[in-house]
Amino acid sequence: MSQTCRTLKITIPWRLVEKRPDVLDLVTRMHSAVEEYVKRLLKELTGKEESKLTAEELDALLMPDKRELAHRIIDETFPKCGLGKYFIKQGKMFWRDMAFFRAASLTSS
Repeated sequence: MSQTCRTLKITIPWRLVEKRPDVLDLVTRMHSAVEEYVKRLLKELTGKEESKLTAEELDALLMPDKRELAHRIIDETFPKCGLGKYFIKQGKMFWRDMAFFRAASLTSS
């Protein structure tokens, strides 16, 4: 059984951090919010906090019908990390796009 890890990589230009140190703080808060969100979502969907899932199992969990649960967790976790309405909206949009593209394959077979 192979395991898959999906990662979102964000690159921050150090020149930007040197000019605006608050950017690093913002990215740190975003990382904390997403980490808590993923743990809560996995725990509610699988019953385990750190579940090792195959790509197929993960795809089955990230279906559009789980949107309400995912949005509720985003609404609860993002503000705890000091992220406002803009980041909450973007988090929900990102989740929707990821779930949609997994549910509706864009490759022709």
